[in-house]
Amino acid sequence: LRHYLTVEQFDCGLHCEGALLRDLFGILLFDQLFDTAVDGVFASAFQDAPLDLGTEVFYASRQEGIDRRLAEIARMSPRELASEAHSCFKGKFEMRIRGVRWDRYEGPCGT
Repeated sequence: LRHYLTVEQFDCGLHCEGALLRDLFGILLFDQLFDTAVDGVFASAFQDAPLDLGTEVFYASRQEGIDRRLAEIARMSPRELASEAHSCFKGKFEMRIRGVRWDRYEGPCGT
């Protein structure tokens, strides 16, 4: 991290052991994660994830929506992806989403 702040002249950084990928999954694929059309995966409005998350049926139950969203993301330029991530982050800030740790960031702007 020190290298990027000093040599590469980044103005901020985050050391999180891969947690950023979990955060992006929860934020960018929120609609697919919380797809209420999938039967039997929500027993309560207070769940932070569907009951099938982490099972072999999670992807199969949402394959069309997940594949469509990943294709959208793949078509985005880096600038568009950053804008999309920022918009999703701001819109979902402090929602309970399993795997997303909001305390890593300073406010809804994600800084």
